[in-house]
Amino acid sequence: MITLAILGLVAAGGLVLAVVAITHRPEYAVPLVLISEIISSRFTLPTVPVGSLTVFLSDVPTLVLAAGVVVRPYLGVERRRYSPALLALILLVGLGLVRGVRVFGLQIAGNNSREILAFSIAALFFSSVVITPRFLDALRRWFLLAGIFLVSTALLFWIQNGFGGFSTSGQRPLRGLEALILLFATIVMIVVPYGRTRTRNVALPAIGFVVLALTVQRSVAVAGVIALIVIVLIGGRVRTRRSSLVTRILLVIGGLAVGFLVLAGPTGLTQDLGTAVETSTAQEGTFSWRLEGWRILVSEQLKGSVPSILVGEPAGTSNLRIIGESVVTVAPHSEYVSLFKSVGIIGLSVMVWLLVSTFRRNVVNVRSALTFTATAGLLFATLLAAQVVYFITYSSGLIAGLVVGLSVSLAWFGAVDPEAEAQQDEDSADVTAPPPTEPPRFGVGASVRRREPPPIDQPVLS
Repeated sequence: MITLAILGLVAAGGLVLAVVAITHRPEYAVPLVLISEIISSRFTLPTVPVGSLTVFLSDVPTLVLAAGVVVRPYLGVERRRYSPALLALILLVGLGLVRGVRVFGLQIAGNNSREILAFSIAALFFSSVVITPRFLDALRRWFLLAGIFLVSTALLFWIQNGFGGFSTSGQRPLRGLEALILLFATIVMIVVPYGRTRTRNVALPAIGFVVLALTVQRSVAVAGVIALIVIVLIGGRVRTRRSSLVTRILLVIGGLAVGFLVLAGPTGLTQDLGTAVETSTAQEGTFSWRLEGWRILVSEQLKGSVPSILVGEPAGTSNLRIIGESVVTVAPHSEYVSLFKSVGIIGLSVMVWLLVSTFRRNVVNVRSALTFTATAGLLFATLLAAQVVYFITYSSGLIAGLVVGLSVSLAWFGAVDPEAEAQQDEDSADVTAPPPTEPPRFGVGASVRRREPPPIDQPVLS
């Protein structure tokens, strides 16, 4: 009993330290999210019984971020105000959770709401983060480390199983969420290169894309193609005939990739097109199989009550559907369908409006005359575009909350740009500088040095 009490105190102390750390240095929340998502996608973490409830250890990062959301306004740290749209989304999620607890109990309702709660809380936390060069440099560094780890994991899988491991065993070197994180790391390396040598700036993204192409993750592949199209369309500072040709080629490749996502089954390119169409609704790995499930779930909810249509069903409601001759109870495998079921047409509309408007505002930021603002705008517009595509076939989580939250912060509240600060300081000095005869404000010859954050290189996109 004493040992359990000591372990409980140590765990509580660790949680308090984690909350304090991410509150004062929000860049520390980035590795918390990345490590948690990679571990959760690869391993089944143990659970802890608390009375009649079962608590998942994988929910600890969500609790830390939630505590950070609550205490940040009271600690006097620099932050943005919370997004009203995200607050509305959390309110709808909470309403569904309360309704679910009344119908199914806390355990079932809580289990059903874990992913959307993790996404909403992470998005709310990161939407209040102030985007600075130091934060962006930390984001780049942590994504680089995550990318190195995931590439090493994929290489180890291929050494042990060969490149044909998926066709023989059905196993992939990276899970879908891991491949998405690697895609995000690759995008970061393209927009914000890690170094000043051209070889490194080209080699790192090239390695990422090669590994992604070999992981057999179709949804991530399509998201990567869309990300490249976004970079070409809005990232090029100089429009030339050659860049226009590249844009058309990428658009064609993107269309072909979407068609491949819809039709290709688990056996990939070994199926001919006609066979893929005929068998898609009977195979659990195809997009058409999921599309049929989505149609059934949406049509069933539209037949329900008006509150269920408007604000969603109670948390814990079954996802039962019959596809072909199979009874399916797993999650819808689509964030948009999941949102419609959990927060209704109101919550789905809020989410879609937030994603579209945030993307458009970040595209506007790309045209800024300030280098840092333009670079950050391109980065988060590209990451958000990839996440929106990934939402089609997968649900949300902490990493999605990180991307959406930071995109919202930049789009709606702007960044702390060194160039803008320097210009503001110069303008203020011209207006408020004391006459030459007056002594210096901080004593004779006194000066204040400010440590500059690590530099963020300009994207090489021209």
